[in-house]
Amino acid sequence: MINFHQLELNGYMELNEITVAEILILLKQQYFKMKVTEHLLLPNKLNSNYAITLSKIYGVNPFPYHTDGANNISPPKYIILENLSKVDTLTNTIICPFDLKLLFKEKPSLKDELFIILNGRNSFYSTILTERNNGLNFIRWNPLIMKSISNIPFDINNIINDNLITKINWNVGKVVIVDNWRCVHARSKLDLISMKHRLIKRYSVFI
Repeated sequence: MINFHQLELNGYMELNEITVAEILILLKQQYFKMKVTEHLLLPNKLNSNYAITLSKIYGVNPFPYHTDGANNISPPKYIILENLSKVDTLTNTIICPFDLKLLFKEKPSLKDELFIILNGRNSFYSTILTERNNGLNFIRWNPLIMKSISNIPFDINNIINDNLITKINWNVGKVVIVDNWRCVHARSKLDLISMKHRLIKRYSVFI
C-alpha cells in the first residue's frame, strides 16, 4: 500500500514490497483520468532522439537538479522510478522536496519571472512556480530548456535546503515514487558498475 499522507509530507517514497502495476492501480483510484508514459533511462548519451536532453548533454557526468517533463504545459504529477538492473548500483538519485506554500511566500518572484520553455514548435512561456486556482501548484525547473526572458541568471541551488536532500541508493528491485510537482531531483556521476548495468524505468503520471 501507499501511504499518500506520508507521500504528501515527504514528497517521495521508497518502496520495496509493491509492484509498479499495484502503484498505478492505487493512483488510478485517486486520479481516474490520469495518463501514464513509460521510458527506459539508459546510462549513455544515446537514449533519446531529441536534441536537448540531460543524457545527451551530461552523459555519464552528474545531472543538475530538474523536474521531469518540464517541457509540458503541466508536468507529470508523479514519476515512478523502477530499478530493473540485476545488480545493485552505486549511482544515486538525489531528491530535494520543497514546501511550496513557504516558497510562494518567501520567493514570490519565482511566480512572476518569465522563462521561455524550449520545446521546438511547442515552446511556451512559463514561470518556475505555477499557481493555479484549484490549488494544484507546482515547481518547474530544467536549466537546459528554461531561459529567462530578462536574462537574469537563476541557480536553483540557492533555494535548496541541504538538510532536506535524500540520496536514493538503487538496490535491485527498488521502486521510488516522487511528487514531481514539489520536488527536484538530480543524479550523481555514473560509477563503472552503473555504466554497464544501470537500467531504470521511468513512469510519468499526468493528472
